[in-house]
Formats: sequence, structure tokens, C-alpha cells
Amino acid sequence: MVFDTQIPRQPDTALREFVELSEAEKAPYLQDRFDQGFDGYSYWGQSDSKNQYDTDMLHSFVISEFTPPERFPAGFQRFFETDWADLRKTVREVEREIIATLDVPGLDELYEESIGHMVSCNYYPKTQGTRQTARGNTRLSRHKDVSLLTTFVFGLDAGMSYVDAEGAVQEMGQKPHVLSFPGYLMEVLSAGRVPALEHQVDLPEDALSERFSFAFFSVPRPGSEMRLPGLELSAEAYHARYLSLF
Repeated sequence: MVFDTQIPRQPDTALREFVELSEAEKAPYLQDRFDQGFDGYSYWGQSDSKNQYDTDMLHSFVISEFTPPERFPAGFQRFFETDWADLRKTVREVEREIIATLDVPGLDELYEESIGHMVSCNYYPKTQGTRQTARGNTRLSRHKDVSLLTTFVFGLDAGMSYVDAEGAVQEMGQKPHVLSFPGYLMEVLSAGRVPALEHQVDLPEDALSERFSFAFFSVPRPGSEMRLPGLELSAEAYHARYLSLF
């Protein structure tokens, strides 16, 4: 599904500025300093990140509507002040349109009552000079997202691959428009009828290339209860179920 829409600028400058800070300056923003979900900073080689393996070759900063913006670094605070509302509106329009096409009774009501958004801001440095690769000879290991839907509102750079229905790995290719696909929460709420898209980021042919990606994840609001016919699941129980995949 393609949505041709005017979109704000992506927060790549804020992310790069943060990654270039000293370790001491970045320490207050590590994930274990935040209370909500996956919010906070994870770095290449970190052994206790909630959202990436220590072999994954990226720096990630997750921001969300569940944490007051002033808790984030200045660059991300500016992003919340200037672009967050417009981006969130666009993402919700995209997701509502997708949900309307699915045969999952009650999902539209659940979405309005229980779902909020976080953004995974990812920076992949050049790979030159390292012998390490992520699992499966990748830059980011194969996985399913925690989300109901994952939406790349800025489009997508080349480098991502996905697993098709036959189990073959296919290149996603560069996407200049908004792109959205189902995550593990969709798989759970649809009882498997809408499977999560397994995907990975491949090693680049150019070892000097950098890569940015900014993915909106629709996720349960902290403390929320998700109810559908035959299913009742708290946000906390869902997150525990998702983390058990790893």
C-alpha cells in the first residue's frame, strides 16, 4: 500500500549528534534509565539491550509518546516540538486504512483504545575495519517487530530483506514512499491469520556506507488491556511474550 503524502524531515541529524557524544554524555539515556517499553539508547556491542543483539551492527535510540519529551536529548526534543504531531497523524491515518482491510473483529476499536507509538531511530555506521557481523551474516539480525504495524513514514533505504511465504529471503529494495508491514502484535491479535513479517538488514556491498532508518511502531500503551473476542492480554503480558522469542 503506497501513500503519496507530504512528510516532515527525518531526525537523522539529532541521532547522529547524539551518537557522536562521549560515553559519559550518552550514559543518562541508556535504556535502563527509562521506565517505559524500549525507550532509550542501545549501542553496537551492548549485551543487555532490550531490542537488539550484542552482535547487531547499529546504534538505536527509541523515543515514544509514553515518556515526557524533556527526558530525551535536545535534538529529539526539537523533533517532538516541530514534527511529532504531523508524523503521528500520518502514521495513524496509514494504519487505520490498513486495519480497515483486515478481517480481525474488534481490532479497529482496540487500536483506538489501547495503541500508542514509539519510533526506533537507527544508525548503522560503516562496516569497514570490523570482522564482526550480526547473526546470519547480517547487519541487523532476522526478527519480527514488537509492533502491531511497523511504518516507515520517510520511506526506506536499500539494505533490508524479508522472508517470503515460501521461506526465501527477498530484498525489499529502496522505497521512496510510506511503507508499513505487520509485526508480532498483529500476529498475536489475529491468531496467526496476519503473520508478522520477518526481516533483517543485510551487510552492505560498500563497507564505507552508513544507513539510517526511522520506524514507527504501534504498540500497547503501558498499563493497557487489549481485548478481542476470545482474547484478553495486558501490555505487560504481551511484552513478556514478545521477549520470549529471543
